[in-house]
Amino acid sequence: MNATRENTKTSKTGHIHDDRYYTEAEVDAKFNQRILVPSPTSSSGGISTYQIKPQIADQGIFCLCRSELYIVRLGQSGGAFNAYDLIQISDHTATTNATVSLTTDKKALIFKCSQFENPIFIGRF
Repeated sequence: MNATRENTKTSKTGHIHDDRYYTEAEVDAKFNQRILVPSPTSSSGGISTYQIKPQIADQGIFCLCRSELYIVRLGQSGGAFNAYDLIQISDHTATTNATVSLTTDKKALIFKCSQFENPIFIGRF
């Protein structure tokens, strides 16, 4: 009698699953904590406004826009942001430069940029 056993750890494409790798759900959960693709809270005069709520921590948030790149540097103390700086990495001359400010409670950021820049933020959210 010849008994065969099906290897349940082999995928349909032939690679072998290793338990050390993340599942799709685990990868999605990690990306959702680190990558933010927000919808604008308002748009007027060719400028879109986004309100984002990063973790209150000393951190840098990388912002990838359609034609420009930025880093938002944040400082915090006592459960609120106490410092911010917008560092422009690339500058497309035909695009209005972005601005950043804090909300009045200092727990979120307001990011303003040209309407079609569609920013993606990478940080801790």
